[in-house]
Amino acid sequence: MFINRFCLLFVGLFQVLVCTLARSQSVDSIYESSIIKIANTAVNETYLTPYEKEIILLINLARLDGKTFGDKIVIPYLKNNNEGFNENSPEIISLLKDLNSIKNQACLLPQRTLFEIANTHASRMGKLGKIGHDGYQKRFKNFKGATGENCSYGFNEPLLILMQLLIDKDVPNRGHRKNILGLDATSKQFTHIGIAIKPHKVWSYNCVMDFAKID
Repeated sequence: MFINRFCLLFVGLFQVLVCTLARSQSVDSIYESSIIKIANTAVNETYLTPYEKEIILLINLARLDGKTFGDKIVIPYLKNNNEGFNENSPEIISLLKDLNSIKNQACLLPQRTLFEIANTHASRMGKLGKIGHDGYQKRFKNFKGATGENCSYGFNEPLLILMQLLIDKDVPNRGHRKNILGLDATSKQFTHIGIAIKPHKVWSYNCVMDFAKID
């Protein structure tokens, strides 16, 4: 079994930002409707919340056309939020470089079992006030291919969660970003995703993203 697993252990300045792009600028004004239709793989999944569906949509839009995502979503996000990053920050330079390299990456498909794994983990960690990937091997024991997991803390809005993981501050190998965008040998294999956002008694919210290769 291949494993990509990283845990974002910081929240820092992200806790105080107010995201105006997340709700004020629709992806409908950025991407063509045909692209949105392809990316919106979770639209009919009744077990997901609207926010969880939106995260999958945003991830797939970045995978389909990274340059547009960088130019039209990441850069305006930076200008609209006071979180200590700008286009000259090392994290942003590397993020835009990675996004510019991505075009027509396969969309991730929602998968019920992955959602249940993510949902159980997010619920448990939230109630305990913990962070991390407790029980990872056991939780993924039935998956034979590549798997990975991202954990985000502090937010429940889709763009805030996604940007926290894409910027990947204080994570030298940018492991969360790799999982999302398929930037290394393991994450390139991912075909499916499960996402759950749950309350967290220390960080207010936590979001767990679970990835796997499913034939």
